[in-house]
Amino acid sequence: MSTQIDNISRDVFQYEVVSVAEEMSMALKKSAYSSIIWDMLDYACGVLDTDGNTIAQAETIPAQLGIMPTAVKRIFEKIPLTEWHDGDVIICNDPFFGCTHTLDILLFSPVFYEGEIIAIAATVAHHIDLGGKVPGTEAADAVEIFEEGLRFPPLKLVDRGAPNETIFAMIDKNVRDPQACAGDLRAQIASCRTGERRMRDL
Repeated sequence: MSTQIDNISRDVFQYEVVSVAEEMSMALKKSAYSSIIWDMLDYACGVLDTDGNTIAQAETIPAQLGIMPTAVKRIFEKIPLTEWHDGDVIICNDPFFGCTHTLDILLFSPVFYEGEIIAIAATVAHHIDLGGKVPGTEAADAVEIFEEGLRFPPLKLVDRGAPNETIFAMIDKNVRDPQACAGDLRAQIASCRTGERRMRDL
């Protein structure tokens, strides 16, 4: 059975979804600790469908927006969507899972409505340091990925609303500015939560 949607309704809906991504962007920018996010705008926010395709994006860094579908589809291989629960936030920054460099941390959270996942809120932000051989993590003379700081395979940073304190503790002991790193991660979580609420409203 097909559903016919008129052009005006389609366009109104599309603009509404884009406004969700833009509101996510403002939430991240205004709550971030690091100037690379709130001043340089080195981050991105978007809304994906349940197949991992982008349906809306905010206007920030195009390259970061482009990695979201690739990364989430690789994440599905490790954590199938059937294992995502209301309140979860998935973290990943591993280049071998479709992410860019280790400093760009991606967070994904499912949007539940009436017991079903209807969309995925997504953010990616450049963090100022994730350990590694030099401050700022980016070393021009690095010859292997182990010199580029912490790598997160697909993991639940938040599990059904409860933060994974083990991951936060590991970050705290392995980065040079743990307050900024944890603060920026929490800003990304706040952005995802904003996307969840606004998509449910929509």
